[in-house]
Amino acid sequence: MSNQSSKGIYCLGSALVDYEFEVKQEQLEVLGITKGQMTLADTATFEQAFTSLNQDLKYQREGGGSAMNSLITYARLGGHGGTHCIVGKDESGEFFLQELRDLNLDITAAEHSLDEATGRCLALISPDKDRTMMTNLGINEQLQLKEGEAATNLYGFQVIYSESYMLASDKPRATLLTYLDAARQSDIFICLSLSDVSMVTYCREHLEKALDGRVDILFGNYEEYKNYTGKEELEDIFAFFPANIKCLVLTRGEQGATILKRQADSKEADQLISLPAAKAQVVDTLGAGDTYAGAFLYAIYERGFSYEVAAKFASQAAGKVISHLGPRLSAAECQDLKPLLDDNN
Repeated sequence: MSNQSSKGIYCLGSALVDYEFEVKQEQLEVLGITKGQMTLADTATFEQAFTSLNQDLKYQREGGGSAMNSLITYARLGGHGGTHCIVGKDESGEFFLQELRDLNLDITAAEHSLDEATGRCLALISPDKDRTMMTNLGINEQLQLKEGEAATNLYGFQVIYSESYMLASDKPRATLLTYLDAARQSDIFICLSLSDVSMVTYCREHLEKALDGRVDILFGNYEEYKNYTGKEELEDIFAFFPANIKCLVLTRGEQGATILKRQADSKEADQLISLPAAKAQVVDTLGAGDTYAGAFLYAIYERGFSYEVAAKFASQAAGKVISHLGPRLSAAECQDLKPLLDDNN
């Protein structure tokens, strides 16, 4: 599927700056947020939580956002890409965009606004290494398109990838669905992440609409798939989804991943790939799924490898990112990983 003449992958998602804290369980309880999930917060609630945590704890600041983390992984591995995002005209917005510029990503569609601040996320790592998030979307809720802009922005790209977090707000949701329609009309591969149990629970109707005839590859972890389908067995989970979804990628943390690749020819049997997780010393699971998706898509669309090779490489990349604090692999880590892709083949 590699296409050297294409611009690579176009990612859609919230532009966020992460503030990562290591916390105790009781601190999550004081904040009143559900462990292991993402909770949306207004500016006042976010500021109160940040101030409370910052009194006693140190934080690590990084660019974030689920799809943006995947895009950074894809680009640092050597892939090409772009994005349509919106940031405030503030220091956080400049901090976020500079990382994209440094990777020569196409951000011609990126917007600046004086109306609201750049989106921010409290990424809270508990002693069991699980991640819990409180997100203030800020200006991200104003992301929208002009007529015909989606097709223009997607021109030359081979793949579009989005997070389901886009479905949580009216304008980003409409933007995502317009992009998906434009991608389908241009025969661009469409990839979507379920993103979080909260999205599966509270945005189910919108998620069903996004999945209806529009998605080629769907990413998610076991809990997200289970909550969406109401099924527990993998066979039943996979059977729940319509045939237009060509590939279902289900990750299970330390239990590895299972990928169902459906065959276009009904005479051929679907391919079920189960792979163990890469060995890793878990420090922080933030960004594991994002990194997995970015590495998986890079292996397929930039390098033309099989789904099985891509899945093994993605597991190795995710194993690397969970071995340190922060949701993203460094450029050096990505370069160290690249030879493994050829070794896996």
